Amino acid sequence: MAGRTNLNVSTNTGKIQIKKIDSETLKSIEGVTFGLYGKDGKEVAKTVTNKEGIATFQGVYQGSYKLKELSTNKNYILNDTQFNVDVFYNKTTTLEIENEHKKGNIKIYKVDKDNNKIRLGNVSFDLYSKEFKKVLGTYATNVDGEILIENIRIGDYVLIEKNTR
Repeated sequence: MAGRTNLNVSTNTGKIQIKKIDSETLKSIEGVTFGLYGKDGKEVAKTVTNKEGIATFQGVYQGSYKLKELSTNKNYILNDTQFNVDVFYNKTTTLEIENEHKKGNIKIYKVDKDNNKIRLGNVSFDLYSKEFKKVLGTYATNVDGEILIENIRIGDYVLIEKNTR
């Protein structure tokens, strides 16, 4: 009795390795999804970065490909650059790709504890970043009892009152 089998062997393949980092801190970014596309625009494969910010496409045939970031960690802005990647036999093509951390504004109102309609000026606060484990700056309320901190990385902060009027 004769048997028949199909054998798929990947030959002439290489590997693509991506290192995803924060553009400001250069720390690894986990949970970023990449898609790899052939010359015809069809998707070849998808992969997601691990805790070390590494994503790998293995067993990729030699040739030229397009690499796209499909989704990113919730704290980052999607990098919409399309990368051209060449794969060579038995080689690893490496790419280091940066993402910008999302930023926002913090607005603080200091009011009298007994009468919330009275705003207090000249009150100082330290802004402590849980991410960086340090005080990022000291800020004082203006005459209207307000502080506006603009263009700051989104994240967890603690506001520490230093003095009162």
